[in-house]
Amino acid sequence: MNKITTALATSHRVSLAAMEEASRLGLRTADIDHMLLALTLDPGTAGTTLRDLGVTLTSAREAIVAQHAEQLSSLGISPADAPAGPIVFHETGGYEWSGAALAVMKRASGGKNRGDSAAILRALIVEPSGMIESTLGRLGTSPDVVLKRLNATENTDIPHANESNTSSNIIAKSVSSHVAAPPAEVWALVGDPARIPEWDPSIASVASGSTPLKPGDSRIARARVERPDGGRIRIKPEFTRVGIELVAFEHPNTVEWQFSYPDSARANKRRVTIRIEEASGGTRLRLTYSWERTGARSSLRGLVLRPLQRLATDMQASQLAAGIGRAFR
Repeated sequence: MNKITTALATSHRVSLAAMEEASRLGLRTADIDHMLLALTLDPGTAGTTLRDLGVTLTSAREAIVAQHAEQLSSLGISPADAPAGPIVFHETGGYEWSGAALAVMKRASGGKNRGDSAAILRALIVEPSGMIESTLGRLGTSPDVVLKRLNATENTDIPHANESNTSSNIIAKSVSSHVAAPPAEVWALVGDPARIPEWDPSIASVASGSTPLKPGDSRIARARVERPDGGRIRIKPEFTRVGIELVAFEHPNTVEWQFSYPDSARANKRRVTIRIEEASGGTRLRLTYSWERTGARSSLRGLVLRPLQRLATDMQASQLAAGIGRAFR
């Protein structure tokens, strides 16, 4: 990816995770501490570097809470003992970056910096307030150690979205992500049809079955018709029922689901292939999302729509990968 594409994709990914973390605390402004938490979930160099040094999502959350408590105590203020709640970012609105966080993002993409996660981490560990340096100290490391490890591993970066396939009838996109949970827990989530609504926002419920599915078996699901904030989602009647077929099941690392609409003969089918493997601090997830056209289309119309279809496929792949990770946060 070129610099602009890399910076935009990384900014979106880090912003989403950081603002989700802020929403757990009832905040609408994501600051540099939330940025650090977001980077612990990064699938590339920045996240790998932090996790290899023991800076995981859980440990970083604890260190940040302790750091804030110490700062408040030094001012004679008793820290509030309110526990963090669930992520409510997608049910609320009005989120933004703090001035300090925006300055980090600007430095990460300025000059010769690519704006990727490694550049963001470099800019973050030298931010002037000392908050990140102190937090890293609580985690048994330092900016110098992080920078040295970052330099040693930067060439092994794995992009968030680095593979796509487009043919006359199929558009596919693959993305990588890090999930802060053991592979067995991730497998239990993605391999169970009843739990698909936990990570696919388009599915509201899946009909139960008496026996475990095997490849070729299917279940009927219901599409989601209501947003988390209570707003209605307009869906044509023929798209309210969704057929979910198990295409492949290789315990404990690969599962493939196919989604179709039994009440619409011309509706496209979509497939989601998920591969998981153990990684430092959790699980590396590889998700491939593809649309398969079921009927003939005008070649001119298809040519015009293809860029939009690729963009939509990319966004949907990223959304599903983020949903799987969010289920464990």
